[in-house]
Amino acid sequence: MSKDTTLVFECLLHNHTQKEKHRELEMFIREGLRGRQIKIGTPVLITHPDIIRLRFSSLLGLDEDRTFGGFFHVNAPYAVKIHFYTNKKSRCDVFQQDEEQLFETTELPAEKLDCLWESLHFEKNTHNTLLSVITTMFRFSLAKVNSKIIGINRMVLLHGPPGTGKTSLSRALFNKVAIQNAHLSFSYLEINCQALFSKWFSESGKKIARLFAEIQSLSDDKRKVVFVLVDEIESLTLARSTALGGNEPSDSIRAVNTLLTQLDRLTEKNNVIVIGTTNLLHAIDDAFLSRVDISVEIEPPSHRAAYNILVSCIKELASCGLLALREKLAYFDSILAMNGFEYSPEHAKHSQSEQLYNIAKLASLVPLTGRTLRKAPFIAYTGIISRNDTPGCDALLEQLHRDMEQRKTEAQRVTK
Repeated sequence: MSKDTTLVFECLLHNHTQKEKHRELEMFIREGLRGRQIKIGTPVLITHPDIIRLRFSSLLGLDEDRTFGGFFHVNAPYAVKIHFYTNKKSRCDVFQQDEEQLFETTELPAEKLDCLWESLHFEKNTHNTLLSVITTMFRFSLAKVNSKIIGINRMVLLHGPPGTGKTSLSRALFNKVAIQNAHLSFSYLEINCQALFSKWFSESGKKIARLFAEIQSLSDDKRKVVFVLVDEIESLTLARSTALGGNEPSDSIRAVNTLLTQLDRLTEKNNVIVIGTTNLLHAIDDAFLSRVDISVEIEPPSHRAAYNILVSCIKELASCGLLALREKLAYFDSILAMNGFEYSPEHAKHSQSEQLYNIAKLASLVPLTGRTLRKAPFIAYTGIISRNDTPGCDALLEQLHRDMEQRKTEAQRVTK
């Protein structure tokens, strides 16, 4: 390992732990890590009354794609960076109208978002690239960079098919930045655009005013960083198109334009960072797109991502005592090195990892979204539950393979 490589850890502490103890805890962790073999993205077993969990988060100075399976044997010399944090439980305010949630505010880091980052799997290191983008925006905000000189609006747009993880990724990104900067104060506000314009155009103006009054109140505190997620942002454009087409009264046109104007004004605030998500990129206004700093497509899981998602699902079932594993599932790169093989049920003597490798390949060819992939083991389990109280992994893999073949056939029938 290079001397310039820094191992980055995130340490979740009990709420009662005083900041004065961080230095002592850092020395304890450094000593406990020495000589360990650890893997990126996984918890590190370490026991201390103040520590809830220690996780090897990432590394600086070395591309993760150049590591085989992400394992490191920790020996001196090495650099270690530890982010200490506690999860916020206190504030989570939901504002709703006619039983529809309009927006929600949460203090970060949030307990409900804990471990969300680790559950996400994307190709091309998408989540880490976006983390760099949000972190850069955050640092520019702290430094009060003049956006009239450096062209930055602190706005990101994530687009792609439904179920690919755009909303989860946005939440995880915000929480990750808060964890890595836990000495500062963060608030997160999530707007449901579809709910804003679903029923009550005549009252939209009042609701929009309430919404942005909340954002204004949060962002007026210059010691606080405010993250805003505008979910299903295409609803704004679709609503305005409907209104301008004469199907809605003039007050609805004004309401939609007011919301777009207010979103634009958020770019003037150094301590506000916005992520918008959409399933319909073509439905977004060109005027809005021109204000976005970066637009990123979130695609359905690749072969590698599908494999990692399915591995995490199977490990969860095994850890809950619902599935019997006969081997430790291999890392994707190690199977690539063996070139894999085409799986069929009669090949049950082969490794479960290789079987899963080929199932994931089928899933990526359909293709299935991450949301659908995470449901697949549950659906497959319903087909084998009557055979045994604790089914074996081979039975689950056979059922998964049949299900994927069926989905592939159905997808091909639709495209004909």
